[in-house]
Amino acid sequence: ESNFYKLFALLSEQVGSMTNINELAGTLNLRHETIKEYITILQKCFHIEFIKPYYSNLRKELTKMPKGYLSDLGMRNGLLEDFSHVKKRADKGALLENYVFLRLMEKYGNRIHHWKLSDGKEIDFVITRGTRPDQAFEVKFNGNRFNRYKYKKFTDYYENVKLDCISYAG
Repeated sequence: ESNFYKLFALLSEQVGSMTNINELAGTLNLRHETIKEYITILQKCFHIEFIKPYYSNLRKELTKMPKGYLSDLGMRNGLLEDFSHVKKRADKGALLENYVFLRLMEKYGNRIHHWKLSDGKEIDFVITRGTRPDQAFEVKFNGNRFNRYKYKKFTDYYENVKLDCISYAG
């Protein structure tokens, strides 16, 4: 397998996670610049897309790393060699989050961000209007696992932003 393919497969495993170029370079034993070049090719071929973090208070809302998603879930399944039913998959949460990303992209385009605090609290998707957050979505495969209190820091800080949970209903 080529290093390019290995990177593509690794990014497929990590959809919905922060993309750390240094970590990818170390894992694949490749130069930082090579990883960046490969990612640029994947982006230009529309295989992968990244969303940037949203922050208004840089000291509290720390992370600057983007989250990556694949543009084609069939390709993701092929790279991971897993075509089993979504309910039987270990990666069903990531698969659903990637699917939701694709649907949100159709509606909101580059207005999609993610949000994460230095203490690990995070929101999967924050939709902005202008420079302010307008709506937020947390994706949970099982909607019963959505606990609004867990997102209190976000809802306290952004009182006027509606937070919804998107879950699997099939």
